[in-house]
Order: sequence, then structure tokens, then C-alpha cells
Amino acid sequence: MINQRTIYDCGICALAMALDTSYKDITTQWPNEVDGIGVTAQETVKFLVLNEYKRYKPVLLQTREALAELDPQAAQRNLFTTSDVKQMCTGLRAILTIKTSYGELHAVYWNGKQIHDPARKSPHNWDQYEVLEAVLLME
Repeated sequence: MINQRTIYDCGICALAMALDTSYKDITTQWPNEVDGIGVTAQETVKFLVLNEYKRYKPVLLQTREALAELDPQAAQRNLFTTSDVKQMCTGLRAILTIKTSYGELHAVYWNGKQIHDPARKSPHNWDQYEVLEAVLLME
């Protein structure tokens, strides 16, 4: 488990856990400073494609709820529900974007069976989270 060092580095922690590497390894390869601003799912996909982690083919899934924030018209067409994303992630590694109970976005690592939250000490179940996006790590 890699725990957060700041309120903004949950995505870095989740990515490091998903890749079985260190926090430092990710931050030294990241193209810009991330400690104060965090990273998005799209930036995570770009990082995986452009860096040494080419063994993974990242696939970005967005739920209807995630798209509703960006484009209500697209959200009406998007067929992915949180349950669909969970089913597609079963058995695969993924970095998930969730909405916290405070309404903030947060990144966690899904190992195919449990969620590892860099802001918490122990693994948790999917049902405890509102999942908005998933970056699947396809080998």
C-alpha cells in the first residue's frame, strides 16, 4: 500500500500501486510537477502510453455520471453504468476515479478484487465507492 503524501497525489499513489513500482519512480518520470495539482485519468493514460510501461494498453472507461459533468448530451448516449465498469474491471488492474462522500474526485487502485485507497489503511469493496472512471491496464 502506498499512502498519500499530499491531498493531491492520490493518482500518483494509485498508479504506482497498479504498476508495482515506487512513488518516486512515477514522480521522477512524470513530465511536470504534480504534488500540488494532482493528475487526471487522461493524463494517466498519456503517461502509460509515452513511458516505459508500454506492456500495458490503457483503456479509459467513463460512466454516464462522469460524462454528465462534462457533456449532458454525451451522458444520455453513454451506456456504461458503474455496474458495467465494475464487471469490465473484474480480474484486471485499474486506476479508478471516484467521487468521495464530500463530492471531491479521488483516485484509488483496483487490483482486480479489492480497492486500495491511498487515503486509507486497508483494502475496501467496490460498493463503498461511487466510481466515475476507470483506466484499465490491459496486458
